[in-house]
Amino acid sequence: MVGHNNKLRAKLREELHRIDNTSRLLEQTTLTDQGIDQTVQEVQMKSKICS
Repeated sequence: MVGHNNKLRAKLREELHRIDNTSRLLEQTTLTDQGIDQTVQEVQMKSKICS
């Protein structure tokens, strides 16, 4: 029974690491999207000023 619990613990720990990594990636993706949106807005503003 103890061996089984240890296997479950290891599997759970692995799963938690995967979830943590996924949430970090999502966070980075969101920041990248926000950066792209901001750049697009800046370019649009500059093109309005120039025209």
